[in-house]
Amino acid sequence: MPRKTQRGNQKRRNTTHNKRKGLKRTHKYKTLKGGLGDNDKDNINITDRIIFQSECKQIGGGGDHSTRQEKITDFKKYLFGSAEHAELWETILQLCFDKSIPFYILTSGSKIGIIRTLQLLELDDFVAEVLCNNPSVDTNPINIRERDREYFKKMNKYQIIESIINNRLSKGIFVDNDERNRENSELCPNIEFKHAKGIQIDRFKPEYQTRFSSFVTELSNEYKSPISGFSRTFYDKTHSNLVDEDILKQIIQQIEQDADIRFMFADFDGTMSPWRGALPFHIQRFNNRFYSHFNVVEHSLL
Repeated sequence: MPRKTQRGNQKRRNTTHNKRKGLKRTHKYKTLKGGLGDNDKDNINITDRIIFQSECKQIGGGGDHSTRQEKITDFKKYLFGSAEHAELWETILQLCFDKSIPFYILTSGSKIGIIRTLQLLELDDFVAEVLCNNPSVDTNPINIRERDREYFKKMNKYQIIESIINNRLSKGIFVDNDERNRENSELCPNIEFKHAKGIQIDRFKPEYQTRFSSFVTELSNEYKSPISGFSRTFYDKTHSNLVDEDILKQIIQQIEQDADIRFMFADFDGTMSPWRGALPFHIQRFNNRFYSHFNVVEHSLL
């Protein structure tokens, strides 16, 4: 995640991948620096981590020999909407990491899908937790130990934020593309709501095409597909939202300059990603095809 700092002659930052490589995972790291914890793992029965391997099996045989890092880079472009958006979001994550600001994803979508996406992006260490109020147990499994996470299913987003920050006067940022989610913002008067305004995009335009969107589209159009018709609604242009880069740059500037910021919350569908959600990693038949096609392997967390 290389980027220039605003401080004179400082060297460019290392990439996120390289910076994390030699990080010592102390107790302080887990509590202050982020990293998905029990509420995104053991407590919802996720016992493995998925990663890309070096080769990629393509539909129709043949196959390419792209490296793991090439697949990660392409998946970032797919997920964030562009290489530029990927760099901006990674910069926000890195800044929060460096300043010990917990970064929470706050979604009404698929908790499972987002966790698996973060693992494939190798960004899961930069997110404190995926907070979810989706009532579906398929995409937001029952938390077997922390019952308050079950209460989230009946809360709106600012009510969830209130339960996370403890001190209602704590300062932070909440970015979301749906203005309706500023409801009850008076509960946390110092958690600023940023409306993630953006543009609608057409996934068939060359600048937005990736091997991942092509795979999902082809799979969803197959006879007896495990995700039949999925791509028509998932990539519907009228429901897409690629956030204005200036909004992300403003967030970066705030985090860099305001030492009082203690929390960062971000919506996923239509905010971090322009699409209508995360890929359906809660569907095993989809996983089987995706893992085989992109040579994804599971590593046990036990």
